[in-house]
Amino acid sequence: MELYAIVLALVGFVDAMSFMIVSPSLVFYVLQQGGTQDQYGVILSCYSLASFLAKPFLGAWSDSSGFRVPFMATQALSVVGGILYLLASVVNQDGGGAVWTIMVGRVLGGIGAANTTLGFIYVARALPQDEQTKMNSLLGTVRLVGMALGPVMNFFVKDVNFSVESFHFDELNSVGVVLMVSNFLTMALVYFFLDEVSSEAAPKNDRSGDKEEEDEQLSTTELMQAISSPDLFIYLFSMFSFMSGFQLIETAFAPAASDALGWGPFEVSVVLGGISVVIAGTTMVVFQLSSKKVRDESLMTFGLIAGAVSYLFMYFCWFHDAPIWIFVLPMITGASCFPFMNGPMRSLFTEVVNSKPALAHHQGKMQSVLSMSGNLASFAAPALITKYVLREPEEVKASADQRELTWLGLFTVVLSLMSLSGHLFAVSRKESRVDAKNVDENNKPNLPNETTSLMGDGV
Repeated sequence: MELYAIVLALVGFVDAMSFMIVSPSLVFYVLQQGGTQDQYGVILSCYSLASFLAKPFLGAWSDSSGFRVPFMATQALSVVGGILYLLASVVNQDGGGAVWTIMVGRVLGGIGAANTTLGFIYVARALPQDEQTKMNSLLGTVRLVGMALGPVMNFFVKDVNFSVESFHFDELNSVGVVLMVSNFLTMALVYFFLDEVSSEAAPKNDRSGDKEEEDEQLSTTELMQAISSPDLFIYLFSMFSFMSGFQLIETAFAPAASDALGWGPFEVSVVLGGISVVIAGTTMVVFQLSSKKVRDESLMTFGLIAGAVSYLFMYFCWFHDAPIWIFVLPMITGASCFPFMNGPMRSLFTEVVNSKPALAHHQGKMQSVLSMSGNLASFAAPALITKYVLREPEEVKASADQRELTWLGLFTVVLSLMSLSGHLFAVSRKESRVDAKNVDENNKPNLPNETTSLMGDGV
């Protein structure tokens, strides 16, 4: 395996472990510091909003400066975010000071998380398009292994209860220490072991034009026209749909499991880690299928169908005092569909970008736009989910069905079906273009040229 792949894999592994230790405990930390469930949703939304706003700048920065400089700068902000997360526990709770400190720390962490798109940009520049799905799937698998091992970290911090001078460490604020250490470690890995790859290494298309034309700036008008074209917009919307489903699980699972099953951060992280193991397995399946030349279009179609069915069952199975296996099973099947959508979707998107002469040398910007469409769901969904989809414990007990989600929780099913329709439309258009091209080539007259015997030496 190439050194750059090992470094990107290790960076993703460490980042995923730090994510997994925050995700299950954040709602409990917010409540401990005097916050509410709605404020928890707002913090999640602010985290994703910060990542959303940072990505276009990182994409443009990467196009001009490469991978390392923007990555190191954003990781440094993540280190500061971890410090604030830790110190929130000593901020006066009056006026919501502690909650605000957590929010600022997560905003800085969100800016740092935006650099995940730099890894996809690196792959898009370093590898030809037909190898990108395998590499993205492999890197995704390593990240999922990191998420699966996240509960190990939660196991170590769940019994933290000591003081240094007047500062008290517990299982919730000690997460900030993990964030500081893990982000610093990834900075060291990139600084010492990752070489740059030039934007000129991106796969080229056969096209005319000189070097000056290739390097021209992508205007806002051209960018908007590209985004609004059906073949690109379909995958931007699919990424939005994909991340909306992910946000339903990430946002609602911990508070829903706390109410329905009486679980705390450790139990939640164990289940999320187990789900990560399942996702890692299905990611390897996607990797093998891609290696056997199974089309990305087919993989994505399966993922969208299976995801819609799983979200439907999740709505009906998340109810108060549900058996654990009934509560968890639909979430496992839904999450295991992610690899069938994420890697193939990015590969198809890259293929479309490379097919457009105006965009092929702006992979950084376009990969950032794709990631931003996911972040649009990530910052919009959590606050809406906690406000309109996730029921308060009192509402659950007072309801006849005792479900943890309102009927609006079916939004993920609707989005998945819309994405499926758009994807099938895109596949149909692509196949029509290929058929038309084949017909044109078959109808071309076999004109003589210097390679034919008519123009040769008569042999």
